[in-house]
Amino acid sequence: MSEVAKRLDHAVRGYHRRKLEDRYRFLFFDGVVLKQKGVAKVQKKIILCVYGITWEGKKEMIDFLLAVSESQNAWEGFLRDLHERGLEGEGCEMITTDGGNGLRNALEVVYPRIPRQHCWAHKTRNVLDKVKKADQNRVKKIFIGSHMRRIDRQPPRLIGPFARSIGRSIQGPSRV
Repeated sequence: MSEVAKRLDHAVRGYHRRKLEDRYRFLFFDGVVLKQKGVAKVQKKIILCVYGITWEGKKEMIDFLLAVSESQNAWEGFLRDLHERGLEGEGCEMITTDGGNGLRNALEVVYPRIPRQHCWAHKTRNVLDKVKKADQNRVKKIFIGSHMRRIDRQPPRLIGPFARSIGRSIQGPSRV
């Protein structure tokens, strides 16, 4: 192994072990799937990521972990490590997630008192996956517009008008 690779490995290990400051107003958790071409097939690599926005508005990649899956156990281990290193979430106002069950369940265990919301980009993609291709642009504009007009936290008022406006564009049963 080259000296450069050894130094990089040491630096990465230090990054993942460093003490974390609990100074984030917002936290974003996401499982990122990267595809890596292998000799015989494409392999998927899952990276659990946490980003933060400080009270000063600075965006930061806090940490990441190469994982086997996005299961509750994988997320819970990652979250517990973050918590033990100092990311306690004391001043955090909101956690935004991709909506996966494993992450949602792990957050209930490690950060149960911090309010959560589902990421608009992920929510929009979930809706568009259920819509006929020909109607996706129209539905996307309506869906995003309904988010932008929301002043208070009463989404049920928006569901009826949204559903009526997209008519028969939805394909089969849907859970958004």
